[in-house]
Amino acid sequence: MKFNWETKLAIVLVAMSLCIYACKFLVLKNPGDTANYIFNALGFLPINVLLVTVVLNKLLVMRSRSERMQKINMVIGTFFSEVGNDLIKTIAKGDPEIARL
Repeated sequence: MKFNWETKLAIVLVAMSLCIYACKFLVLKNPGDTANYIFNALGFLPINVLLVTVVLNKLLVMRSRSERMQKINMVIGTFFSEVGNDLIKTIAKGDPEIARL
């Protein structure tokens, strides 16, 4: 069975969490506090996921917008540099005082 990197990461993080809780239980020998801490952490988990999701989404949207604007500016610059040269030549032909420039 082949796992993708997200699954492997999830397994490693859950295993680390279990090890930390086991160490806490073995050192402090207070299962009530450990269970209380686990439920507190689980209660905050949806809020944590929401915050991370919103922040990451905003960062990705900003990056995407920046890349899109850079591409649009490149296309606009190319268009106006090509059209602009011909347009200036055409307008210059009709200007009787072009030599003064």
